[in-house]
Amino acid sequence: MNKPARKGTTAENIEDVNKRCRVRHQELKDAFYKSLSSSPVQYPPDLEDNAVWSPELGLAPGTDKANLPPNAWADADAYPDINTLLTRREQAYFSDKQIYCHLRARGWDLVKANEMIRETLRWRREAKPYGITCDEVENHLKSSKNYTLGWTVKHQPTVILRCRYDVPGDNPGKIKTILFQMERLLRLVRARNLLCMDCTDPADLRDTPPHEQVALIFDCKGFAKKDIDVPLTKELARVLDHYPETLGVVFAVDTPFIFRAFWKMTRTFLDEKTVKKINFVSGNEGRSKIFPLHYQPEELESCFGGQNNYRYNHEAYFDLLRKEAAEGITILEQPEAGSMSRGTSSSTVPARGEGGGGAAGGEVVDIDYQIGEYAEELSSEDESHEGDADNSGDKKAKKKDKSSKK
Repeated sequence: MNKPARKGTTAENIEDVNKRCRVRHQELKDAFYKSLSSSPVQYPPDLEDNAVWSPELGLAPGTDKANLPPNAWADADAYPDINTLLTRREQAYFSDKQIYCHLRARGWDLVKANEMIRETLRWRREAKPYGITCDEVENHLKSSKNYTLGWTVKHQPTVILRCRYDVPGDNPGKIKTILFQMERLLRLVRARNLLCMDCTDPADLRDTPPHEQVALIFDCKGFAKKDIDVPLTKELARVLDHYPETLGVVFAVDTPFIFRAFWKMTRTFLDEKTVKKINFVSGNEGRSKIFPLHYQPEELESCFGGQNNYRYNHEAYFDLLRKEAAEGITILEQPEAGSMSRGTSSSTVPARGEGGGGAAGGEVVDIDYQIGEYAEELSSEDESHEGDADNSGDKKAKKKDKSSKK
């Protein structure tokens, strides 16, 4: 079967396309199963995990368990050996939705999609990202450089990343932190979808439903030489390839010149489909133009033009994460806010800790301590700023800056 083409949008055409998509989906499912029998991946299934995992783990309080989707591999006649080839956790993870995601990520090419899904299985058995605890990555979260807050209008949970609070070093710890966040984001998506009546299957199976994806706001203010790490970027792109079609939209906010230079070099690590999801947002004009298309005001932090005055409170945030782990639930509500302010010279962040993790204990220091040695780049940020409210505005922004200097 050829790749489902986009030849029209009529109901008849879409139904025909969806039928072909379902056929290809079944072909991949069968090919994946047969390949596990004939050519097992490098790491065998950890069947002892079956005693730990349950399909009820990670649900939001109040979820009707009758809404849980059926096991996609439950057909004993079609997949008689599935319980020796995949753990129960793996059967739930490689659901029909995930199979569609791998097909979309590989352009509906059966061979490439099967190679990808097998490699994802091998990697998950080796890395065990689902087993990373919040305590393992706490040092990388204390500084408020990486946390989850708010939902887009398409029901996508949002991660906020702030490079200016990062400290060079401990790249393995940073990767582990991203994996922890990705796994939690998947739990948030699953929990929200089981509660939300608006989260329905797509009319066109060629497209991943937005409510099965996540959003990322990358606050680039203060991006400096210390944040340029090509090996880390390459490794991050590699591991995120194991989460196909998970990224829905990215916002790069207030990007200085040095970030744009870095972006031109590293965008080659990403496929073009991912690159097209990235929006460059600059200043109040960019905020007012882009963010209202994606967020209700109360779901967006005030520093991005929204009405949510949340400030990261590490103690409250980690109480929430530990409660989730202890009770096997997912909490959809916003954590308690703190009083930490941002965006001014008087902003404070937790002190630099060991291993590049950010904070240590409860000590606070002025933000200038962390970025003082890069003050020259930061002070010239406004003059060299190239960000724009969309991906096509680079040249216009340059011209505007030049004319304003004249």
